[in-house]
Amino acid sequence: MLDGLSRDEFNQLLLSVGRTPFARRPYSPVEVGQLCMRAVKSGVTRNEVTTALRMTDTSMISKFMRVAELPPAIQHLVGWGRSSGGAIGFSTAAQLARFDANDQEFMSSEIIKYDLTKAEMISINQLLDRSGQSLGQCVQRVIRRRPAVTVRHVVLGAVSSRRLRDELSLMTQRQRNVLLRNAVDELYPNAGEVSANLGSNKFALVGNRPVAVEIGGDRNFEASICDFMMGRIGS
Repeated sequence: MLDGLSRDEFNQLLLSVGRTPFARRPYSPVEVGQLCMRAVKSGVTRNEVTTALRMTDTSMISKFMRVAELPPAIQHLVGWGRSSGGAIGFSTAAQLARFDANDQEFMSSEIIKYDLTKAEMISINQLLDRSGQSLGQCVQRVIRRRPAVTVRHVVLGAVSSRRLRDELSLMTQRQRNVLLRNAVDELYPNAGEVSANLGSNKFALVGNRPVAVEIGGDRNFEASICDFMMGRIGS
């Protein structure tokens, strides 16, 4: 156990940092970081958190906590594994946290658009420090090193209903993503493969051109998706 956490939260936390397959982890990296921060604020040291979670490196706890301090507007985009399909991988997110806070939202969109890796993020940051070029130029310089560039289409939406935002804030990242995924599958069956990431007040849908056409081309997509989710939560 850890001070500041309930027994259920601690057990779920253990499952999220152990050998559980990524798709079955109950908490996202951001949620892991938030719980670690809560324990530390309750007086637990980082070494004690590391031991309790059966880890060997305290730097991992620091990495989780750093990711948890990313802007709330992009926290729902952070997932496990590598950056792909609209999710920002944990290692990439840890590098994103090293960028200036004013640049993090822009860089999050670039990560999603180009599936930027941890190594590419390090290169971009180094270029930004040394080249005197803008952040956007540094991103393009790194992207041009690839043998081929794949660009994904991103549709961003907002949750306008206060009641729905309150309900979503009580859910885990995994639960929110499943809810959004169900809404997209039901409402836009011709959108193709879509990655869905839902925060308490914003969401991102990423995929190939059909995503932009079928979903982004619908002027009422935000209201349709939010109404569907509210109906599912209320049922």
